[in-house]
Amino acid sequence: MTSTSQAFVELLIQQKELYLKLKMLSDKQRELVQQQDAVQLLGVLGARKVLVEQLTQLGQQIAPIREQWQSLKDDMQSDHRQQINQLIDETQELLSGIIAADEQDRQDMAAARDEKGAQIKQFTQNTSARNAYTATANAGNNYARFAYKQG
Repeated sequence: MTSTSQAFVELLIQQKELYLKLKMLSDKQRELVQQQDAVQLLGVLGARKVLVEQLTQLGQQIAPIREQWQSLKDDMQSDHRQQINQLIDETQELLSGIIAADEQDRQDMAAARDEKGAQIKQFTQNTSARNAYTATANAGNNYARFAYKQG
């Protein structure tokens, strides 16, 4: 294996390990979204941000090698080519799962937000109706008290 292809394999292994960590955090995020635990969710999102920044840096290191991939793979032995393809496929599968879970979390949080909004609207309407009823009832009671004091 050439030094470039060896470096590529090492970078891909690092990338896969970061995606595995991101997947674990994605699973934790899913739990917290379902529990509606915003405080711990913010901590998980912060940790995910750090991993994404590391993945971005790693991606910048991988980019030049990927550009040379066609010429590199022709010079590689088939088992090395297969190892690299397997790492790429596994990483892609992890990324697809993370994206799908994030989309589901987004939908769940939007549904929870809409539900809370409906509850607040209902509470506001109930409070307004109660206040209107109370004002009407109190106005009648004041009149009755006034009439009683006069008589």
